[in-house]
Amino acid sequence: MSWNHIIGHKRVKKIIQRSFLEERIAGAYCFWGIDGIGKEAVAIEFAKLLNCSNPIRNEQKINACDECSNCKKISTLTHPNLQLIFSLPAGKGTDSKGDSPYSKLSDEQITEIQNEIQTKAKDHYYKINIQNANQIKIASIRELKRKLTLSAQTDGRTVIIIFNAEELTGESANAFLKTLEEPQDNVTIILVTSRHETIIPTILSRCQQIKFEPLDNQSIEEALISRNKLGQEEARLISAFAQGSYHKATEYLDEDMKQLRFDIVDLLRSCLKRNFRVELINKIDTFLKNKDKRRIEYSLNLLLLWLRDVYTVRSLNNTENIINIDQVSTISKFTNAYLNADIENSVNVIEKTISGLRHNALIQLSLINLFINLREYIMR
Repeated sequence: MSWNHIIGHKRVKKIIQRSFLEERIAGAYCFWGIDGIGKEAVAIEFAKLLNCSNPIRNEQKINACDECSNCKKISTLTHPNLQLIFSLPAGKGTDSKGDSPYSKLSDEQITEIQNEIQTKAKDHYYKINIQNANQIKIASIRELKRKLTLSAQTDGRTVIIIFNAEELTGESANAFLKTLEEPQDNVTIILVTSRHETIIPTILSRCQQIKFEPLDNQSIEEALISRNKLGQEEARLISAFAQGSYHKATEYLDEDMKQLRFDIVDLLRSCLKRNFRVELINKIDTFLKNKDKRRIEYSLNLLLLWLRDVYTVRSLNNTENIINIDQVSTISKFTNAYLNADIENSVNVIEKTISGLRHNALIQLSLINLFINLREYIMR
């Protein structure tokens, strides 16, 4: 069913389904929450439901059928009732009043935009990313107004989705406000934003605002397994990094997280040996050869998760809730070997090291100091 395509957001789905069943569809919505959690995907599914020829009702639930022509066209972003607005490159010259938002763009830019939309059609969680596009142009709003004058002549409900609505310019925001002030019965406008506080209050006041909470780790883990075909071990590891964002989780898919974890835990083992200094420095040099600052930070965060699992095992005396589920034996042995380890200060010093690297601290020296401090905290 339609809503089963959406990761998490049970509360939001209930709000939308109830408004449909009670025939209280708003003329404008603002979907807001952190980036990459599926706000755009929900907006597209909502548009599908509003235009479905054979919606499926089940008590307090309503789903688009996913089979009718309307559902299929909206899923592929080709339905005339669905209009997408997003930031575009500036193009050459100045837009005049009658220009299409695409009229000043090059053939290469238009091809790039078409490719991005096609990718979005295949994966509604995909984030459209067009080079040098960071403003929603006034020409896009003028084009929207022209299309809305024709919407009364079409069947179904016209749905306008504005991606990254915080990128409306002052001029385009004012023009858009006039559109909101003249609502039409068969039109719903959905603003999608991760920075709703930057949108002018007069626009927000005319929208029904729906907050999207960050996704829980389990929902992200399940999505990575079903959509991205990851094993449970890797999916759980990545979901712990995702900070509630499925899109952020997918950014880690090209990384060999297990290898990064192995390398950083191996450094921890080296610093705990009797004569550790020469081996530790040599291994840090090797560790740094093939890793940029971003991957070093990933590695340190993996070490944080690993040590927190040690703390969990020691505190709860079980391994049911650990993230590194493929490391149960290793973590248990480490916990038993270092019963007096100061895990709290170990975590703190790793977090301080990560912060220092973000402020351009010397990487090699930072790692040497980190593991000397970890040795002191763990071998108490």
